[in-house]
Parts: sequence; structure tokens; C-alpha cells
Amino acid sequence: MGTFRGVDGAELELKPVIMSDSDSRTPIERMAAVRMDQERLIARAEQFAETRAERLRLAFRLAGLNPAAYIGQGTSLGGPLIQADDPSALAAILDVDEPFAARILSATSNLGDMRALTDASEGLPFARPTQARTTSGFGVRFDPFNGRPALHQGQDFAAPLNTPIYATAPGVVSFVGVRSGYGNTVEIDHGGGFKTRYAHLNSASVQIGQRVALGQRIGAMGSTGRSTGVHLHYEVWMNGRAQNPARFMKAGDYLVQ
Repeated sequence: MGTFRGVDGAELELKPVIMSDSDSRTPIERMAAVRMDQERLIARAEQFAETRAERLRLAFRLAGLNPAAYIGQGTSLGGPLIQADDPSALAAILDVDEPFAARILSATSNLGDMRALTDASEGLPFARPTQARTTSGFGVRFDPFNGRPALHQGQDFAAPLNTPIYATAPGVVSFVGVRSGYGNTVEIDHGGGFKTRYAHLNSASVQIGQRVALGQRIGAMGSTGRSTGVHLHYEVWMNGRAQNPARFMKAGDYLVQ
């Protein structure tokens, strides 16, 4: 149960039954009750870890990401390394039967996945840059200036002038200035190959090299550059390729629910 320490909700969900000194049951009955409580706890631990881990795996898939790429290889417990495919070794060390040890490893493996994906998700651009109304999405659309089909590599949001714009993940500001077509632009490097771009800003409130936190204000909505009206053009890049921001926001919305 120590492996669940610090996990939100685990303490309440996996609380063992504490017997009082005034318990009138026989020693054999008390031992049987302890065993039943252990079975109850491991069943809850399995379900708790699997549910949390699967929710995170689904969020990553919604964003178009492979969750396995963010999970470390193997699971270890205690002092000596006990790999997740060796329940017999754990059974011998803990002095429990092998099926029970296998259930412990299953719960711990899911818990390890949950922790790894939670840590990874905290650095990914899953948040929304603004709560403003979404307009043009990612993909091919007709260019508003020449009427020809063109690839739109981001998500647009429409709102009044100077609506605050926020960082969608922690990172380091890698660009502040004017980009051709984008107007006033802020770009943030989130590490791991991820970058976000916030364009057509009326003003920026960060500087190059500045470290920003999730939800920190980085600028104000405007209509600079190649723009037909006040809006934010928001892009998500992974390893040099533009991604659909809507998928990342959908993943973030799912995790918040």
C-alpha cells in the first residue's frame, strides 16, 4: 500500500480495517477477517490503479499520442528489484501465495503507468489558451483573402480585443516578435519536442527565455498580421510537425471532467 502513498484519493479508497482490542472474535476468526480485508484491499487497489491508468491512456490517445511512449519499462518494488513478470519472486519475499503476488504486481504496474502518464501530462499542452469561442479549425479551408484551398495549421478563437491569452503548458518562451503572416507572436517550448504558437496578438506580456507556468498570461488577443478580425490563431507542434490543437484540448477537457 506504500506504493499508493501520495496518490489523490488512494488513502480513503484503500483504508484498511483496524481491529480494536475489545474485538470479541477468536484468534482464528480475527486472522480470517484480516485475510478477507487484505483481499478487499488488493481488489480495490487493482481497480483503483487500473481505472486511473486507463483514463490517462485514453486521454493520450485522444490527443493522438501513444501512451506507451511515456511509460517507463518494467516495474520494481521494495529493496531488491522485482520485475513485473516475476510474481514468484515477490511471493517469496512477501511470504504470500503467488496469485496474490501477481495481483499486487498488476496493481503496482498500473499505478506506475498512472504516475508516469500523470507526470507527462503535466508538461503537455492539454489546456486551452482561452475560453473564447472557437472558429476555424485545423485542416484544409478556403483562404479568406484569395478564396483558394489552403492548409490551416491551427485553431482559431474569436473574442473582443485584448482578451487574455494563457500558456497551455509550462515551458520556456522561445520567440516573441513579429512573424510573417502571423503578426505579433509568442512561441513556447515545452520540452519533449512540443511547442505552441500564439499569433495575431495585440500585445505580448512575456520575454524570450522566460519560464512560464501553466495558465500564465502571455499576451492579449488582437488582429495583427494576416488577419480579418480580432482572434487568436493557436498552433501545437510536435517534433517539427503541426498537430491538431483540438485533439489536445479534447484530451485536457477529458482529464478535467
